[in-house]
Amino acid sequence: MILSKLAPRFPFLALVFGAVLVASGCSLRGADPQQSADPPAVLARSETETRQPTSRGCERQEVHCVGLAIAPSAIELRQLASGLDQVLDGGADIVEVLEAEDVTQLEYKIDDFAQEAFDVIVVSGDPSGVLVAQMAADFPGLEFVSLGVTAAQRSTELEPTTDSDGAPNLTIIEFPTRDAGFLAGSLAALTTNTAKVALVLGAGSDPAAVEFRAGFEAGAQFIDPGIELFSFFHPDGPASAYNDPMWASQRVREAIAQGVDVVGSFGGTTAGAALVEAARHDGAVRCIGSIVDQAGATPEAESCLITSSVIDIDGPLRSAVLDLLEASDDRATSDGITSDGTNRVDPVAMADFNLALVSGDIVSQMDEIIQGLGEGSILATEQHG
Repeated sequence: MILSKLAPRFPFLALVFGAVLVASGCSLRGADPQQSADPPAVLARSETETRQPTSRGCERQEVHCVGLAIAPSAIELRQLASGLDQVLDGGADIVEVLEAEDVTQLEYKIDDFAQEAFDVIVVSGDPSGVLVAQMAADFPGLEFVSLGVTAAQRSTELEPTTDSDGAPNLTIIEFPTRDAGFLAGSLAALTTNTAKVALVLGAGSDPAAVEFRAGFEAGAQFIDPGIELFSFFHPDGPASAYNDPMWASQRVREAIAQGVDVVGSFGGTTAGAALVEAARHDGAVRCIGSIVDQAGATPEAESCLITSSVIDIDGPLRSAVLDLLEASDDRATSDGITSDGTNRVDPVAMADFNLALVSGDIVSQMDEIIQGLGEGSILATEQHG
């Protein structure tokens, strides 16, 4: 989509759309799934006059391009993807989103943006971060932003870090998913009448899901060390685990049969289906959303939805991308913009509470927990109780 143009900036290197690879002259990564060839050298922005034109025109200094390549992930990026241009708010001339079915296909999507000279390439759905680190090393003249999840980190300020391969053109945005789980678990324990709560998650191979569950369990036990917890990981990988409504509904029914009266969930369509199933039980079960405000994302769950434990995806992404675009104005070498590699982590929060389902006293207790997480007096990484 075309947005309002900014002042001229320096661009990057080009690529062909999706899995369709350029035929001659260029050897692309992923042209043959069984082989891996080095990509063409990426020129400095000061050398753009020697570049070949691309289909999108992103190699031109006056055209600024941002791409988001996403594979199935627990972080709710579908909502972000649909409004990425609004997130950047005119900060780029061209903003595009390419969705991959799995991490393998994600590489082709990144190649598309890289070969088409996109100034900043945002990547999500690479759980280990290995792929995006390698791509950043392969294309040193391009800027990459990796959306990930903090592994057992606090939500307050983190020490600056760099990516594992030392690529200076890779910025990592990590979200405090464990803190989000901690809030959801605390709220579940505060609102249950049976001392039995359940959590339905996506893929157990996804670090984000693992972190959320760890936080949920710690938060529930922070409130009630004797609480009974039922958690369900989907047995498949992210490609199907986050899009299996029938599986989620069945797990919720099983939990309710065991006496569970509060259900939390995490991850895509699967998570939404768990909330909807909880709402079908005539007010006997309450539910808690995660990552984005499920009141808007899953309106069918309104009757049971207390609130959602949310993470600000838009804010950190906008800040990181616009910082890179601004820095690109002054770049005049072929070494890429040197990123500080800082993990940009914003504290989690709760969406508006449904006061028909929860008392003001519980809301006040949750405010205190949120404050404690932000100040560091409460750590979701620790066992409480």
